[in-house]
Amino acid sequence: LLFGMILGGISSAVVIPLVKMLPLNKKHGSTLMLESAISDVLCIVGAMTMMNIIVSGQVSGAEVFKNIISSFSLALLVGAIVGLAWTFTLFKFKNLRRAHLVTIAVVIALYAFVESPFLEASGAIAALAFGLILGNSKTILSLNKKVTEEEHSEIIDVLSQSAQSFFTEISFFVKVFFFVYLGILMDFSQPIIFGLAAVI
Repeated sequence: LLFGMILGGISSAVVIPLVKMLPLNKKHGSTLMLESAISDVLCIVGAMTMMNIIVSGQVSGAEVFKNIISSFSLALLVGAIVGLAWTFTLFKFKNLRRAHLVTIAVVIALYAFVESPFLEASGAIAALAFGLILGNSKTILSLNKKVTEEEHSEIIDVLSQSAQSFFTEISFFVKVFFFVYLGILMDFSQPIIFGLAAVI
């Protein structure tokens, strides 16, 4: 089961670049990217749960279900709240929209807070919820009744085209670093043929 949890996911580091290269419908591409992001988190949560079961020697279906639900729901809630707060902050303070690194700093702080012993939830899911809120900021801001008519006419996506391009470059850098780090971890002095045979 542990082996299945580790290998059962579809890596978003592979899926997202493929989706962007293939001539897919936007709706289908978004579904694939969302599914890969969720499966990444499920693999981590599932593998950690299985390791706890192996170490403790006790199997509790209720405990497993509780761990998964609490990890997802808490992370989604915190990520959405921080995303909403940051969306309205960017809307009110237009100068912050050009400070792209500040948004990255908020995401890193969110991830660290959610993964900390205080919450022990999924930082990746919290970051996903944060990104979903920012990506749909125009729709969210237009639903806010407290926005004045003058401000309502100025509502645009809080992430400009330059910001989106910047985050795309950061995403590319992270993916490159991921594969480089994976290559560094491979030790060819060990008989890895058994590992390759097991994977195949």
